[in-house]
Amino acid sequence: MKFIKKPQAIVFAIIYLFVILYPAQLSCEEKVSDIFHDFFQKFIDFYPEWGVEIGITKEMGYDVRRDALNDVSYGTALKEIEMYEDILARLERMDSSKITSSEKNDRDVLKWYLEIMIEKKEFLNHDYLLSHMFDVPLQTVTGLVEYHQISSKKDAEDYLRKLSLIDSKMKTLEERIQMQEKEGIIPPKCIFERIDKTIQNQIPDTLKKSELYVSFKRKLDSSVLSDKEKKNFLSKAEKILKEEFYPAMKEYRSFVTEIAKKADNNAGVWKLNDGVKFYEWCLKYHTTTDMTAAEIHEKGMSEVKRIQSEIMRLYVTLGVDTVKGYGDATEIYWKMTEDSASQWDMFYEDSDKGREEVIRDYNKIIEEVYPVLNAVFSELPESKVKVEKNPDYKSASAGAYYIWADLQKTRPGIFYINLSWLPDKPSMQTLTYHETVPGHHLQIALQQEDGEMHIMRNAIFCTSYIEGWALYAEQLADETNLFTNVHSKISYLQSELFRAARLVLDTGIHAMKWTREEAALYMKKNLGWAGYGEIDRYIVWPGQACAYKIGELKLVELREMMKERMKKDFDIRDFHDIVLKSGPVPLNMLEERIKEEIK
Repeated sequence: MKFIKKPQAIVFAIIYLFVILYPAQLSCEEKVSDIFHDFFQKFIDFYPEWGVEIGITKEMGYDVRRDALNDVSYGTALKEIEMYEDILARLERMDSSKITSSEKNDRDVLKWYLEIMIEKKEFLNHDYLLSHMFDVPLQTVTGLVEYHQISSKKDAEDYLRKLSLIDSKMKTLEERIQMQEKEGIIPPKCIFERIDKTIQNQIPDTLKKSELYVSFKRKLDSSVLSDKEKKNFLSKAEKILKEEFYPAMKEYRSFVTEIAKKADNNAGVWKLNDGVKFYEWCLKYHTTTDMTAAEIHEKGMSEVKRIQSEIMRLYVTLGVDTVKGYGDATEIYWKMTEDSASQWDMFYEDSDKGREEVIRDYNKIIEEVYPVLNAVFSELPESKVKVEKNPDYKSASAGAYYIWADLQKTRPGIFYINLSWLPDKPSMQTLTYHETVPGHHLQIALQQEDGEMHIMRNAIFCTSYIEGWALYAEQLADETNLFTNVHSKISYLQSELFRAARLVLDTGIHAMKWTREEAALYMKKNLGWAGYGEIDRYIVWPGQACAYKIGELKLVELREMMKERMKKDFDIRDFHDIVLKSGPVPLNMLEERIKEEIK
C-alpha cells in the first residue's frame, strides 16, 4: 500500500473542488414556486376529472388530460402517496430564507397537507368506496354532464373517449372494492339501499331520459360544429351508452347487491382493522386539531345545551310550553307553525309555481345581503353566484350544496337546491348565508381571485376552515341583524344546534360504538327530529361533520382575542381580511397568523 507523501495536496484538491462545486450546488437549489408547480401538475395528473371541473387550462401553465378519467386502483393510490413523500422531501431541502410571506403561507399549508396525507398511508383502503355520498359512477357522470364543455370537435371527441372509459373504470373499481371486502371494509347494511337508488338513477328507462345523452346533445346543439358532425357524435354516444355504459352499470348493480349480503349492522369505523386509529386520523384531518373524540364529544354536548337554552327563550315569547324540555317544546313549536302557516307565511305551495317562487326568493336573499356586507368586509369578490335547481339525476343523493366557479370564469358559483321537497321560508336565509354570501361563495371566490395565493392551493381542502367559515357566516348574519323575525332567528339557532349535535353524533357513532338507532334517539331528543339520511352521512364520512362547529368556535375565539388585544382599534373588517387572505389553513396556523398581525 502506498502512502501519499504530500497530504497538503489532498487538502488543496478538496478546497479547489469545494470552490468550484459550491456555486453549482447553490444554483441547483429549487425555488419554492417550482415545487408548487410540480405538486399541482402531478395532482392534476392523478385527478384529471377534477382538473376539468375547476377549469384548468394550458394558459395557466398546466396540462389537463380532458380525455382521461381518474384511476381508482390501489396501485395508483400508493403512487400518489409516493408523490407526496417526494414533494415533502423537496420542500424540506429547500432554502426557506428567500421566500415571500405569501409563499411561506402556501408552503406551510402544503407541508401540512403532505404530512397528513402521508400519515394516511396505513389507512389507504379504509374509505368506503361503496357510498351514496361519494358514488364513483355518479361522480364520473357529474364530471361529464356538468363540467365537460364542448366548443370544438376535439372537445366532443374527448367526451366520447371518457364515456368509453367508464366501463374499464368500473371494473377497476370493482377490483378495489373486492380488495376492501377481503379486509372487512364494507359499509353497514343501511347504506346499500341508498347506494342502489343512486345506481338506479344512472340507468334511465329510455335513452331520451339519460342525463348523459340529453346533456351531450344540448352541448352539441350550442356548439359551432356542423349538423353532420353533431349527428355523427350523437350517434356514437348512443352506441357507447347502449353497448357499454348501461351494461356496465347494470353489472355493477348486481356486483353491489352481492357485496351487500356480507354487510353487518355496525355503524362506526371502530369495527374496521385499526378502525380506532383511522378515526383519530379522520378527526385530525377534518378538524386540523389534535382534539380527541372524547373532547369533541364533550364540547358538542356543552354547545347543544347552550344553544337549546337560547332557542327556548325565543319559544317562550311565542307561548310555547317548554316545561318538558327541548324536544317536546320543538314539536309544539312546529305544530304551531303548521296551524299558523298562513298567518306566519311559513310554506310554499307544492306546485311548479311554488318551486319557481323558491328559486326567486333564494336569489332575492342573496341580492339583499350584499349592501350589508360592506360594513363587515373591506373586499368582496367580483364573481357572482346564482341559484339553480338540483339536476334530477342527483335527486337521490344530493341536498343543497354550493359549486364554486371555474377558474376560467366561464361558469359562476352555483348554489344548487333540491326541489324534491320544498323548504320552509324561515330556514332559507340561514342556508343561503352558509352556502353563498357571506359563506362559501364569498370565501372561495376571494381565494380564486387572490393574485398572490398560488393556484395549487385549490387542491388543498382544510375542512375546519372552509366549513367553519360558512357556519361563522351564519353567526355574522345574526350579528348584523339579517334575521328579521323570530322564526328566522329560531331557524338560525336550530341550524347552529344541528352542527353542535353533529359533534356528539359523529363521535358517538365512530368512537363510542353507538348504533344507528341510538344516534336517531339522540337526534330526536336534542333536535326535535331524527333523520337517518343525516346519520348515514356520518357513517360513511367519519370526522367530516365535526369540522363545522370546531372551525366556527375557533374563528369566534380568534376574533375575540384580536378584539381584546386591539380594544378600540379593533375593526372586524381587519379580522376578516386576515382570515380570508390566508386562504384555507389548519386552525393552529390561522391562530399564529393572527397573533403575528396583532403583536
